[in-house]
Amino acid sequence: CAPYSAVSTQSTGRKKRRKEAQLDADARRAQGEVVPRKVPRTIENTREPDVTTVAPNDAEVLDDANADELAAYFAGKGPKIMLTTNVAPTKHVLRFVWQELKPLFPGARAFKRQKFQIRDILRYAENAGYTDVIVVNEDRKKPNGLLLVHLPDGP
Repeated sequence: CAPYSAVSTQSTGRKKRRKEAQLDADARRAQGEVVPRKVPRTIENTREPDVTTVAPNDAEVLDDANADELAAYFAGKGPKIMLTTNVAPTKHVLRFVWQELKPLFPGARAFKRQKFQIRDILRYAENAGYTDVIVVNEDRKKPNGLLLVHLPDGP
């Protein structure tokens, strides 16, 4: 290991060279000369191009996008979600649905299930234009399951 004075001298020399280079660049800029700035070496700009990557406007990618069977599902309109619970929910599950689950989904509406069958709820949701129905199940006053149905085709 080098003595302390040698390390100090090396860093002083490096600082001196950096300062001189900065002063030289400033003088050249003052004369109107365009001085290019050095680009730091980073992982991104030193990465070699990967031959397995595909350009976004490649014909094969465009053909795949046109033939995508889920394209209509993601075609700009957001989901309309109905949230409900099991038949006789406790206040803990209702609080979970209204305070925890509902804010997660923008535009979601929460309904008390009352005594309706799932079949009837799904018919109502489909007629009302909902895209998804989420039913929260509970066991011992704690939510323990979700039933997610995508309308109109089902789960």
